[in-house]
Amino acid sequence: MRKQRQALPSCPYIAGPPLISAQGFWGRQTVLNQVIDELKNSTAAKHIVLFGQRRIGKTSLLHQIRRLLPKRDFLTVFFNLQDMAKKPLGEVLDELARSIVDNAGLKDFPVFSYDDNEVLFYTEFLPQLYKRIPRKRHIVLLLDEFDALDEFAATNLSDNKAARAFFPFLRRLMSEEERLNFVCAFGRQAEDVSNYEATFKGSTLCPIWVLDEVSTRDLILQAEKNATLHFTEDAIERIMHLTRGHPYFTQLICERIWYQVRRPDINNIPTVSAMDVEKAIPLALEAGAQGMEWLWGEGGLSPAERIYSSALAEAADPGQEIAHANVVRALASHTTRGQHQEVDSARQYLVKRQILNEIRPQVYSFEIEFFHLWVKKHKPLSLVKDELDKLNPRANNFFKMGMAVFDKGEWQEAIGYFREALQHSPTHFGAQLNLGLALQRCEKIDDAILELEKAYNIDHEALDELVIALLKRAEVYSQEAKYDAASAVYNHILSLDPSNELAKQGMNIVVGKQKMLSQPSEQTGSRLASKTVDALQPYLPLIALVIQESVGKDWFLEANSNET
Repeated sequence: MRKQRQALPSCPYIAGPPLISAQGFWGRQTVLNQVIDELKNSTAAKHIVLFGQRRIGKTSLLHQIRRLLPKRDFLTVFFNLQDMAKKPLGEVLDELARSIVDNAGLKDFPVFSYDDNEVLFYTEFLPQLYKRIPRKRHIVLLLDEFDALDEFAATNLSDNKAARAFFPFLRRLMSEEERLNFVCAFGRQAEDVSNYEATFKGSTLCPIWVLDEVSTRDLILQAEKNATLHFTEDAIERIMHLTRGHPYFTQLICERIWYQVRRPDINNIPTVSAMDVEKAIPLALEAGAQGMEWLWGEGGLSPAERIYSSALAEAADPGQEIAHANVVRALASHTTRGQHQEVDSARQYLVKRQILNEIRPQVYSFEIEFFHLWVKKHKPLSLVKDELDKLNPRANNFFKMGMAVFDKGEWQEAIGYFREALQHSPTHFGAQLNLGLALQRCEKIDDAILELEKAYNIDHEALDELVIALLKRAEVYSQEAKYDAASAVYNHILSLDPSNELAKQGMNIVVGKQKMLSQPSEQTGSRLASKTVDALQPYLPLIALVIQESVGKDWFLEANSNET
């Protein structure tokens, strides 16, 4: 009888999706106990706010709360607001109501058509729900991704969209419905959310940050517990130093180590060294790109925070502390527009968000070295500096409108939008650059050069477009025989771009023509004399008459005969 092959244990690390079951979830016992105790022991409705940066594990925490609350005593409903901001409030209420009914397992529950003024939700849905759910069973709404609503609250959405209407709806729900409990998750500091004070005043706040050292070590050693890897103490220390107990980053790098080092022979368990950790870092940076972008992008860090983070990552080596003045110098080396108040003050917000650590006054480092490595590799300042244009949203909206018509070839209309953007933000590089390009398309070469010079002064990235416009201007001057003017333009180009071959060639041609004019050869003189005689030919009879009157006919005839 053939002996069955023993199955290999699976990877114990889960990097990416929220942890719905207990598998892969570590730590957070203090905050879990706090939330569950408050929900269990309170006689009044509870409103609890979890806040922490993206990818820190808030969604997983909500699922664990749901898993741990006894179902006989609690009806828990997880509801994600991530894609709700632009939907009408009525549509969001319909989805919320369906989630509640589905989680309660209620059959034949009435279906309502919810309007945007909330009436049916209060007058029909909730009374029907309360009839079907025993009063001793607490209803807990676990609301995730509140930031998604706040991101759009200041945009031009209509008042019936959830970004504007859900917060007032929730305020009423929290103040009037004593049977409803709320646990809400935010990806930012609570006070940074525009509707926070009005909606969540008096709520219990629970900050979510990295795991403690014991929990981090337990997480790393999961591969030892399922007998697939051993870790040296140096390897454990290196992982903890890299991630500082951030659950997502720790899971991510341990997952890459596991797939890199593991062996199919269950009787030969490999040992992970500090060198193995170093080899896994590039793999983990690539594997975690999507999660990193979620932490970095819109709704994660603001444009000013992204710019400052990129400048610090470029100026400092991973793990190194750096003075604020050196960060400013790194930014100035890329663009003159970096001296912006929002960028300068971004460091305080980054410290508050626990992206940066203020070692001492005016000296900073990244809280998490692994994130520093990712920013340094994938978000160089040469790319991120364009975020400066987003610091003034109104100006950037005009710029976007200008680009929309620019791409359609409607240059004149685009010029108007770009000028409007520059009225709101004079250093908006995209608007300044494309204003020059639009003027160039309209054959307004002198105006185009003027605007492209301004763009170059904002950011030297405009060099190529400016040089192209100047070359056209010099060529026109040369064709018009304005050689001094052409020479001045070519000299200006070479002062900007000393290696520009087209400018060198154009300058050589202009210099040659200038020499030809200032030092004519004998052959050139003969050609000029011949052209002069040809030009005088129609006037010879008149000249002859004048000479005849002056010196006599016979002398003129003799002279003319000799000339012939």
